[in-house]
Order: sequence, then C-alpha cells, then structure tokens
Amino acid sequence: MWKCLCSRNINLQLRTRVLKCYVFSTLLYGAEAWTLKRNNEKNINAFEMWCYRRMLRIPWTKRVTNVEVLRRMNKNMELEHTIKKRKLEYLGHILRGTKYKMLNLILEGRIEGRRSRGRRRKSWRSNLREWFECDDHYDQCHCNFQPPTGEKKKNRSCFFFKKYIQNKVATLSASI
Repeated sequence: MWKCLCSRNINLQLRTRVLKCYVFSTLLYGAEAWTLKRNNEKNINAFEMWCYRRMLRIPWTKRVTNVEVLRRMNKNMELEHTIKKRKLEYLGHILRGTKYKMLNLILEGRIEGRRSRGRRRKSWRSNLREWFECDDHYDQCHCNFQPPTGEKKKNRSCFFFKKYIQNKVATLSASI
C-alpha cells in the first residue's frame, strides 16, 4: 500500500484519494462511539501529518512545518473534523430515533446508581459539551447556544437543542 501512496508515478490527488479511501476509512471505523481525549486528538492529528509527509517524501530531519506540508498537499486537517462530524450525526440519529430510548437515557445521564470516587472520566457526552460549550444541565438539554430570536433563555428546550445539533451537522458537512 505504501509503495502506491509514495510513488511519484501516480498523481498526488489520486494518492490522496487512495489514502482517504483505504487508510483513513479503516482508521475511523466506529469513530462515532469514541471518547476523544486531548492525547487521542494529538495522536490522530500526528498520524494524519505522518501520512502526508510520507506521501510527499519529506523526512523529519528537514524540519518542514505542518503548515507547509498542508500547503503542499492543498488540504486542511480533516481527520479530527471528520470524527466530530460523525459523532454529531450519530447523536442526531439517536435523538431522532424512537427505538433508541435506552441510548437516549444514557446520553441524557439518567442512569440510576452511585458513581465511583475520584474525578469523573471523560465521556462521550463530555466531548459534545466541550464542542458546544454546554453547561452542566445537559440532562435538560440546555446549552449555551443562541436560541431563535424572540425566545427567552428559560424557554430553551430539547427541540431547540436538536435544531442546534442539526445546524451544526449541516455546517460541518458543508465545510468538508
């Protein structure tokens, strides 16, 4: 595979499409269920840059910046963005579906029982909170987003949150 991706006889655009088709699709299998921590995000971005550098045959000793590599590839960083988009689409799928009541309860945090000692682990939900800058009242689907004009803050509902998610997914889809 790498012989194909690093070959100078093949057009760079075709090699990029092959990379996206075979390597990135394998890497991102099941990514909508991942909980991304900062370390994971750095590793994903590093892998993407590593692939681009191998395709352009740039050794690490040349000290070429990531910005320069992306400029030569005529691309932006897309793996992390794709993961976020997939997670948002999956969230919309769960929120819209009536057969996913258990998943909906889990996402809204309505699980009975006591939690263990110590700091809470980063969860799938906490990724969404970070990306949308949500407050801790996610159970009620309140989020720090701008409601439609004329709506008061106290009238924010799950309906507006779902609309907000759909708009986010649409804007992320348009930017890719």
